[in-house]
Amino acid sequence: MGEQIAFNKALHYTAEVFEDDNGDYYVTHIKDLHMKLIRGEYIPIGNRLLYPKQWGTEKAEQVLLDYLIEQDEKLVQKAQTRLEKLKKCKNKNK
Repeated sequence: MGEQIAFNKALHYTAEVFEDDNGDYYVTHIKDLHMKLIRGEYIPIGNRLLYPKQWGTEKAEQVLLDYLIEQDEKLVQKAQTRLEKLKKCKNKNK
């Protein structure tokens, strides 16, 4: 069996988007209690992003918010396309 020659674990945090009572969004950062393996890629899941401490909070927020914005833009585009198709179908049947 081979020996581990590189230390490939780091402290991680979770960035998560919440909504306050006024309807405004804000991001919180929660420290993980255990060291986790460093991954090659970090992809948000839902409104959360697990990230290595070395990234810093600013980069983590940017990655998470960019991802959420991109997903919502895709959702709006799909909804717009579906709405146009439904209206076209409705007008065709008149």
